[in-house]
Amino acid sequence: MSLTVNQKIKLRVSFQIISVGVLLGIIYVSFSNGFSNMYPFVNGAVIGLLLGLLISFLELWVFTKGSRKMRFISQLCLRTVIYIILIISVILVVTIVSRSFRMDMSFTQVIHSDEFNTYIIDGNFSVAILYALLFAFSINFTRMISRKMGQGMLVSFITGTFHQPVVQERIILFIGIKNVSHFSKTLSEYDFFNFLNDYLFDITTPIVQHQGIIYEYVEDQVVVTWRPEKGTYQANCIRAYYALIDKLESRKEFYFDKYNIIPQTIASLHFGKLVRAEIGKIKTQIVFQGDAMNTAARMLGKCKELDQQLVISDALLNRLTIPVLFDVKPMGSFKLKGKADEISIYSIEDKKLTEI
Repeated sequence: MSLTVNQKIKLRVSFQIISVGVLLGIIYVSFSNGFSNMYPFVNGAVIGLLLGLLISFLELWVFTKGSRKMRFISQLCLRTVIYIILIISVILVVTIVSRSFRMDMSFTQVIHSDEFNTYIIDGNFSVAILYALLFAFSINFTRMISRKMGQGMLVSFITGTFHQPVVQERIILFIGIKNVSHFSKTLSEYDFFNFLNDYLFDITTPIVQHQGIIYEYVEDQVVVTWRPEKGTYQANCIRAYYALIDKLESRKEFYFDKYNIIPQTIASLHFGKLVRAEIGKIKTQIVFQGDAMNTAARMLGKCKELDQQLVISDALLNRLTIPVLFDVKPMGSFKLKGKADEISIYSIEDKKLTEI
């Protein structure tokens, strides 16, 4: 049975977390015990493996639910405490089991042995607690800051990847809400904000599952980008849009009950070259700039005029293999506002499957 995109992403992240856990376990043993005995390295690797598995479970299945309802400092403290408890518990369990096998003693005998009590009171256990505290705080703070900054932004800032402008090819998806101005008038400012927040929360997972990178939010619009090879692979850029449509469809009862509206989404897809660079002094950002971004934004306006759900430019269409579940229809060539040349636009529709 083949894995879904979401399952593949979680497996890849789990493998990365487990690998880091094993490596850190071995590094800790190297500094605390040296290289005189082999068994501490085995213990360190096992501790890292178990912690990697537990942390993967927490990060990918537990902390993802309801995390946006908690304040940053509350999340950081709660997660750090949970991590410390986990790390100390795993260290104690592995140490007890290891000594039990090596010394042919029961677990109770190990716990009451002078050697174990010396390890707890006067040995390296206090160092392990400090290591656990620093590790738990660092990994949680880094992950949470990375989430606030956006996908891959923290690494890019640290490495200075875009300190100098870099020209890159990107697939660009602009997503908007149909009749959003009407919703903003019928809802209070508070309710409209909550509506947008719920909407953005719901469409994020389908985008990420199809390897899209959320670049920015502009009022009710979402801008998503892909590297060409990731966006064209199995038409991820198109599948992401219809996956979020399915997600919103499954949640329409929620939106109607809470806001008395059902959001309908429109989008435009384009491909082109962009300049990516770090700008600003007191507040810095890594931004995309270029004609391709402006064209994609203008195409979203044309999508509204044409009363279509999703439109795509010929520049991107020529690079894609359209899945058989989608129909492509030419909409014509248009001279978009602020553009000198005409652009050919096509609509993408999912085929209506009928029962035989």
